Amino acid sequence: MSLVAALIFLVPAGVLLLVRGVRLYRYELGDRAFSVSLFGRYEIVSIRYEEMAEVTVAKWWELNSAGWWPLLLKDRFASEVVVIERRGGLQRCVVVTPERPQEFVARIAMRRLEIKRTQSSKSI
Repeated sequence: MSLVAALIFLVPAGVLLLVRGVRLYRYELGDRAFSVSLFGRYEIVSIRYEEMAEVTVAKWWELNSAGWWPLLLKDRFASEVVVIERRGGLQRCVVVTPERPQEFVARIAMRRLEIKRTQSSKSI
């Protein structure tokens, strides 16, 4: 199959999926980590809350002006994205597009705080 034939098939299929509202990625906030899975079945990325240096909401046009190239795990058009900066690892920045970015960031902040409280109570 040539590249042109593949594009003729894949581009309309991708547009159809977007129009029908099929989500490519599923974002899950677990007890200890945030994970992204492809079609809700195949885990692509898992980031422990302790690994997160910063989690912010940004406009999509601000991404490249920051001087870094993030791992883009976006599956819809959105004016606001969530940027997760990691303390280490191969890919330091991950960008996702949850339905409600502000609420998503607040939920991650709550989970991180709960983990800190648990760790500080264990060290006493």
